[in-house]
Amino acid sequence: MTKLEAMEMRVSPDDIRDTAKVIADAAERWNEAVSAMSDAPAAAFGSGSVGRMIGSFNQKTHGPSVEYYQEVGKCTADMATALTGTADLYADTELDNKALAEPVSYT
Repeated sequence: MTKLEAMEMRVSPDDIRDTAKVIADAAERWNEAVSAMSDAPAAAFGSGSVGRMIGSFNQKTHGPSVEYYQEVGKCTADMATALTGTADLYADTELDNKALAEPVSYT
């Protein structure tokens, strides 16, 4: 028997909802951190040639970086929403299956 064959996995709608909640909370914390980062003023890099170069690089990359980080947060939140929907569909399917199986009798 392989290790994979020996594994057993049980999942319930509540397990899926719990996971979705953890992911949603992480997305919220991520978005708060990105918001704080995007609202923070650019640091003073100095007036020397290296400072001007770093400042120029920051000015050109800060906006696109923040947009990317915001998209990551949105996708993470969307995944949590999708998992919640999956849990609801799973629960509905289980209830439907139970309702269909109850009238069946074995003799």
